[in-house]
Amino acid sequence: MNRPRLALALAGSAIALVMTSPAEAQVAPMPAAVLDRACNGKGEGEITRTDIARAMLVEAGIPAAEIITGRTLQVSDVGHSLDEILAGILEAAPVAQVRGILAEDVPGPRRTALRFGVHALEDRLNDQSERVTVVRPGNQPISLFADGQPAWRITCKAPDPADNPADPPSPPARFAIRETPEELWLTGRARRKAGAFALGFERSRSVLENGTRETNTSFNIDGTVGLRVTPDTSRDFHAYLFATYNLQQDRTRPPPTLAAGESESDDDTNALALGIDGQYAGCLGGCAHGLPLELNLQMATIFDFANDASRLRLRAILTPRPVIDLGLCRVSVFSRGPLRSRCEFSAEIQGARVLRRGTTELGNYDSYLALGGRAGIEFFLPTLPSEDAATGFFASLNYRFLPVVHGPPEDIERLEIKIGHRFWTAGNVGIDVGFTYTKGTNELSFEEEDVLGFGLGLIF
Repeated sequence: MNRPRLALALAGSAIALVMTSPAEAQVAPMPAAVLDRACNGKGEGEITRTDIARAMLVEAGIPAAEIITGRTLQVSDVGHSLDEILAGILEAAPVAQVRGILAEDVPGPRRTALRFGVHALEDRLNDQSERVTVVRPGNQPISLFADGQPAWRITCKAPDPADNPADPPSPPARFAIRETPEELWLTGRARRKAGAFALGFERSRSVLENGTRETNTSFNIDGTVGLRVTPDTSRDFHAYLFATYNLQQDRTRPPPTLAAGESESDDDTNALALGIDGQYAGCLGGCAHGLPLELNLQMATIFDFANDASRLRLRAILTPRPVIDLGLCRVSVFSRGPLRSRCEFSAEIQGARVLRRGTTELGNYDSYLALGGRAGIEFFLPTLPSEDAATGFFASLNYRFLPVVHGPPEDIERLEIKIGHRFWTAGNVGIDVGFTYTKGTNELSFEEEDVLGFGLGLIF
């Protein structure tokens, strides 16, 4: 496998972008807060682009003295026509102000914060929202601040009397099933884009030249279960006890002829990681003066049953979350349109102390240290109406490259490609059906793999 450093370079660039946060950075407006502010006092009435722009500016933390507020002028002696013209200009002022910030040549903190807020709100409205009713002629994607008069209509919903606005948001699930420990805490729409706990089984039969019938069976398990240990009141930090299991087993019947000392299980992957994952979601330097990011800190003991080995692993993963349009995809959030795309870049550092060597690929080393990054791109094509845009076809490509700076000479490198279809049950459980191809270093066992499989995935 070649060892390009593209993933590492891109991850470093993304981290550098987050690190260059001027002191005057603004808060990234969150969709729910913007809609609540825009609908305040509207009852079940319609909100305009001006209402959204004004709410967006306030939620972005822009000082009130700098926000141009729209208002309706009183009829005066100058006549109705001039009064209406002036009123129209002032009503359009918040929209013009947002457009002006978005169009700034220098990517300052205001532009970054507003772009994040606008993209996040557009995604929420395109997928529908519990707070408002959205009408989109022809299901055309919403572009909030595009030129021309908007064709969409957004109407506020009357708040449920049973809802207490002072109630805190729902915490992450107490028990979760996902692909990786880093995804256990995800809720809402973010949860619907998480990876799935995978189960695969394949069997094929053939007749050999000597007339013998041969049966080949492949079975695999790959995923994580977690139990949240932080209290419901915790907001920016969550911790989960987790177990990640990876099994890859191939068998042939009748058994093949093996050399002395060899076994059918020699090429198996059978490893379990038990540990704790702590996740912080916030902003570097505080959200009043920084950009969004996620930081995962993990400590786990890994038992490699196939190689009779074990090790203690520490890992940190830093994922910046600025919204950047790269053309082919958007960083952090899915792009708009029928075919949605999203990119993600992370920096990772990993170290381990070998507790038992066994026959592991780590060889004679007692410890190792590796640092590098991850890069991935996802595509999603919804197959149901916009109100259930989490159901559809997906494809993803993820690449991980961790040069080893101390320890085994082989770098940690892995390519993973997935293609399939995701749907959701009435109980809000996600099911994936599709193909997965992996090539490179297994994360738990350090075995070199080259596997194509078909199976089911589960998100709970």
